[in-house]
Amino acid sequence: MINLAFNTLLVLYLFAPFGVILQKKNLNNFIDFSKLLINCSIIICFICLSLNFFFSINKFITTVFLIIPIYIILKYRKVFFSFDYLKFILISSFLLFFLIVESNVYRPDAGLYHLPYIKILNEEKIVFGLSNLHFRYGHVSIIQYFSAFSNNFIFGSNGIVFAQGIIAVAIILNFLSYLYNYNKSKIYNLHFFYILFFSIYIFYKMIRYSEYGNDASAHFIFFFLVSEILKNKKFNINDFLYWLIIAVFIALNKTTMLLSFLLLIPFVFKIKIKEILKNRKFYFCIIFFVLWMIKSLIVSGCLIYPIKSSCLKNLSWTNIDHVIKVSSDSEVWAKAWPEYRSSIGSDEKPLSNEEYLQNFRWLSYWSIKHLKYIINLLTPYILFNLILFFLLRIIYKNKNYNTFSVDNINFKLLTLIGIAILIWFLKSPIYRYGYSYIISFISFIFAIIFYKNFSNLNLKKTTNILLALFLVIFFSKNSLRIFNNDNAYFNYPWPKYYSLKINNEIPKYKEYKLNKVKFYSPINGYCMYNRNLCTNYESILKEIKIYKKYNYMLIVHK
Repeated sequence: MINLAFNTLLVLYLFAPFGVILQKKNLNNFIDFSKLLINCSIIICFICLSLNFFFSINKFITTVFLIIPIYIILKYRKVFFSFDYLKFILISSFLLFFLIVESNVYRPDAGLYHLPYIKILNEEKIVFGLSNLHFRYGHVSIIQYFSAFSNNFIFGSNGIVFAQGIIAVAIILNFLSYLYNYNKSKIYNLHFFYILFFSIYIFYKMIRYSEYGNDASAHFIFFFLVSEILKNKKFNINDFLYWLIIAVFIALNKTTMLLSFLLLIPFVFKIKIKEILKNRKFYFCIIFFVLWMIKSLIVSGCLIYPIKSSCLKNLSWTNIDHVIKVSSDSEVWAKAWPEYRSSIGSDEKPLSNEEYLQNFRWLSYWSIKHLKYIINLLTPYILFNLILFFLLRIIYKNKNYNTFSVDNINFKLLTLIGIAILIWFLKSPIYRYGYSYIISFISFIFAIIFYKNFSNLNLKKTTNILLALFLVIFFSKNSLRIFNNDNAYFNYPWPKYYSLKINNEIPKYKEYKLNKVKFYSPINGYCMYNRNLCTNYESILKEIKIYKKYNYMLIVHK
C-alpha cells in the first residue's frame, strides 16, 4: 500500500509534464494543472501509437521516453517545483490512490481483450491481421496504449492500472477547481451551472474505479469537451483546434463516441482556412487520427472497424464476412439480443439478426431491461436536481420563475447533443455506450433553468455545501468499498490482472505453435495479462495461418 501511494505520486509528477507539448502557456492554478494531466494522456497515447508501428512498447522504451518529462520539468522548473503545483500533485495523487487502492479494477472484458492487448503492445510491434486472432482486438481503446506506456522499469506491470484513474482524477479536479473559483469570485454563469450538474452526476455514479471499463474515460473526456466549449464566450481558432484534439481523443477511446464531432459543427463555419493551415494543432489532429486509421487498417483491414464500407477487401488479412458478422452481432447485442434469446423456448428457432432488427422488433425486449435500468439510474439524479431547484427558491425567496430560454449557439449545441442521443438509440442503445450524451443533455437543461433563475444570487454557501457533500460521498463510497473487501488487499495479490479469481491464480493454458510462433488459449478463465498472443476462442487457432516478413507478423484466415 505504501508502494502504491508513492507510485501514484510519482506517476502524476512524471507524466503530467508531457502535457506541456500541447499546453505551454497558462500554468498557474489547479485548472491549468488538471488540463496538463488530460493533455499528457493525449501526448502519451500519440507517442505509443506512433512507436508501435516500429517497436514494441516495452519497458526499455517506455523508461527511456521518461527523459522527455524530466527535461520539461527542468526547463519549466519554476512551474514544476512551485508550491502550487506540488500541492496539486499531492492532492491528485491522494485522490488517485483512494480511487485505485483495493479496487477490483478488471472484469471479463478486460480479461478477454483489454489486458491481452496491453500484453501484446508491451511485447510486439504492430501485428497485421491481429483481429483474426480475436475480433475484439480490432476495436480496442487508445487507453490501452496509455496503460502499456505505464509499464516501465519504475512502476513495473502494476503501472497498467493508472491510466483511467489519471483521466478521472484530472476531470474531477478540473470541475471542482472551476466550481471553487467561480464561487470565490461569485460568478454564476451558464458554465458554472453546467459543470455543477456534471459534478453531481460524477459523484453520484462515477467515483468508484471498480466500475470503470473502457467506456468511462471516453465519457469523462466528453464531459470535459462540453465544459470547454461552454466556457469560451468568443470563438477563436486555438480553442476550436483544441476541442478538435479532444474530440479525436474521445473517438479513439471509444468508436461509439464518434458522435462527439457533432458538437463542433456550429463552429466550423467560423473557421478561416489560412488560420488553420498555420496552426500546428491542426496537423497534430490529422496525423493522430490518420495514424489510428492506419493502425486499424493493419490490425483489421478496416479504417474504422467494424464498419464494412471502411474495409479494403483486397488485403490478405481482411475477412469481410467476419466484419459483417461482428457488426451485425454487435448491433443486435446492444439491442437486447440476450433478453430476446432467453425469452424463447429451446425448441424455437430464433430470428436472424436482420429479422430481429426489422421494424423495431427489438424495442419491446430492450424496454424490459435496458429502459428500466436507464430510468432507475436517472430518476435519483433528476429528482436531486429538482429538489435542489425548489430548495434554492425557498432559501433565497425567489418567487419569480423565469421561463426556459436559450440563445442561438446553446440551442444548436443542445440540438446536436439530442441528435447524438437519437443516433445512439437507433444504433447501440446500451446505457454505457451513450450516457455522456444523455447526462450532458439533462445537465444542459438544468443548467439553463438554474442560470435563468439563480445567476444573480450569492450561492457561495450552497456551493460550499455541495462541494463538501461531493468529497464526503467520494471518500464514503470508496471507504465502504475498501472496508467491504475484508482486507483482500493484504491477503491476496493485487492488482488482479493475472486472474479474476480472488487469489489472482494464473489459469492453465493450451499452447499452439504456428510457423514457430506461440499462441495461447486459457483452459479456464480469461487471457488477462499473462501470455502473449492469447485468445479465448481456442477454435480460431485452427482457422488461422501466420506469416513473418521483415520481422512483422501477419495473421490470416485459412
